[in-house]
Amino acid sequence: EGIPSSALLECDPVDQEEEQALHRQILCDLARTPGELFFHEHASAQFGGAEGSPDVEHKKLAAERLLLAFSRHTPAIGYCQGLNFVAAVLLGVFEAEPDAF
Repeated sequence: EGIPSSALLECDPVDQEEEQALHRQILCDLARTPGELFFHEHASAQFGGAEGSPDVEHKKLAAERLLLAFSRHTPAIGYCQGLNFVAAVLLGVFEAEPDAF
């Protein structure tokens, strides 16, 4: 489970301050991401997309890793507000983080 390490190995080194600012922005946006977005419509009824549930918190941690890896892997795009929604939907559709990546 997790993001493919090869994706991160191919990345350029990052500045620590920039990395911390990026991480703060991602966490801020993930806090505003509705829990139900992390679950496919059929899975939502089964697993529950209730905010604060362990399933949602697990998915938000996966989204955090996904967004950090994506921003490192594609520095020309980086991270922008709204990618949290894209990550949530991808993690709702694909069961494994590498597939969502």
